[in-house]
Amino acid sequence: LADNARIIGDGTVILNKRRLDLGSTYTNKWAGAISFYDALDMTLNGSVQVSGAWTFVGNNVLNGNGAVLDLTGGGVLRVGIGSNLQLNNVVIKGLGDGEDFGQLNFASTDAVIKTSNVTLQFDNNYSLSGNLYASGPTVLALGGNDLVIDNDANLTVDGTTLWLDYLDAKATPGTIYTPVASTGVTTLLNGGAIRLVDARYVATQSLVSEHLTGDIVLDSSVTLEPGQRMVVRGDVSIDGNGSYVEFMDPN
Repeated sequence: LADNARIIGDGTVILNKRRLDLGSTYTNKWAGAISFYDALDMTLNGSVQVSGAWTFVGNNVLNGNGAVLDLTGGGVLRVGIGSNLQLNNVVIKGLGDGEDFGQLNFASTDAVIKTSNVTLQFDNNYSLSGNLYASGPTVLALGGNDLVIDNDANLTVDGTTLWLDYLDAKATPGTIYTPVASTGVTTLLNGGAIRLVDARYVATQSLVSEHLTGDIVLDSSVTLEPGQRMVVRGDVSIDGNGSYVEFMDPN
């Protein structure tokens, strides 16, 4: 799609495992209720605001290219019955409980959202009610908000790290918890772990220092925010050790 070209109104897009590239610039929100079927390569080329509902049916992959998918104001990402959505390299913004916040919606108990190199940003407390599966490095930007593992929810971290970022709310940080009466489950598989984002600052600081020389081995994945830079002075060897370096889209 060209810049600012979007689907207006409600409808169904049967992609049949084909690729859909969105434009790089949008001045208006995607406001309709749109169902995407078998979108195996839906690609963002810039930040997108969704105030309607995007429903993904079948097997689906959304590649963000480091862009922001902003659900602020009531946008919804919904996964259909028995369907799955793989989110890669994207920031999902504006999540929270209430009609003015973005939602992740699951149409059945076997519907799944998988994440890799993804940041989920919360603007309010949020109740997870389905399967969220971290298959690659994932950041929960909680700030001072809580993530509640509600009934039928399953938070799984498989062979990777789920990072908790308190942003500027370190004095009153949010947390992840399961209410006593809830049937929700948190599962760590294959060495999966949940850690505070402060633990990865060592790798970040060594990459954005003014004296990047010699051998560097990453102990975690690193996201360079707009304005941060890597300055190479002399010969440098960076061993990712299974981690990645992500350059965020300034938009």
